[in-house]
Amino acid sequence: MFLLKTHRRRSGLGGLIAMAILLPGCGKKQSSESGKFKSARAAERAERRKERKTQDHLDLFSEMKPAELREQYQYHLERDNKRLALKYLERLVQVTTDHSTRRELLVAYGELLFDAGNYTTASKIFAEYLMLYPGDEQVERALYQTIRCSFRQMRSADRDQSITQNTIDRAKQFLSRSEIFTTYQKEVEEILSTCYQRLFDHEANVLHQKLIQPTEASLTAAQMRLDYLTSEIAPHIQDDTAPMIAMLEQDLADAHAGNSPQQWFNFLRSTLDTRITPTNTELVEEQEELAKLDGKKKNYRDRF
Repeated sequence: MFLLKTHRRRSGLGGLIAMAILLPGCGKKQSSESGKFKSARAAERAERRKERKTQDHLDLFSEMKPAELREQYQYHLERDNKRLALKYLERLVQVTTDHSTRRELLVAYGELLFDAGNYTTASKIFAEYLMLYPGDEQVERALYQTIRCSFRQMRSADRDQSITQNTIDRAKQFLSRSEIFTTYQKEVEEILSTCYQRLFDHEANVLHQKLIQPTEASLTAAQMRLDYLTSEIAPHIQDDTAPMIAMLEQDLADAHAGNSPQQWFNFLRSTLDTRITPTNTELVEEQEELAKLDGKKKNYRDRF
């Protein structure tokens, strides 16, 4: 009996060894599936921890009093941690009911949003401030910042120019009060000139497109755009636009003569990297910030 049991045990062990030899990938597949399951479970646990942490932060903000929020805001701002400072300031603006204090906080909130590159929300905050406190001493600064927010969102000359026109309207509103608003007058004039330069490029591009396959109607439309450029846009640009207008006039004449218009195209190709007005400090600052961001790009998983 003992020998029979021993034989059966050895036979079973031998069978297992044989299966392992015949199916070498079986154990690896089970191990791989087990590893994937563990990774999924670990990711699920990490997500739950993240949700609890987020909820803890929300609970923390909801329980903090205005004085505590202001203290934390100042603490992080002094250490140049603007991301956290913005979080505390955002909550502080929400819970503050005193009009005098809220007036001060709105401007600071808009400034931090602008520094963070959130121009749309920053513009809304400054607009709210202008609506609520039109006679406050920081109205000039707030209006100037709305212009900058709009300016930073302008699109390239080959795209829709609605935001450019909006920036022009705001800049004109600012300059109409030049007797009172003197601090940022030069900067706004530069912004306005650059906006008109962007419109000039846009209209010139459209004009040139109409000359590629000219018809009587397209040539008439091109002439109307050229007249509009000369009378309505060019006078508002600080740089000399006479050479560019001469190029467009030559292209129009070539199209009438049945020749290929190349003046404006060649000009754009030769100045592709220098179309930004170098004297405009706002655009120079924007390009520097974009260059810094390009050097600091991270993968999504590395941002937290």
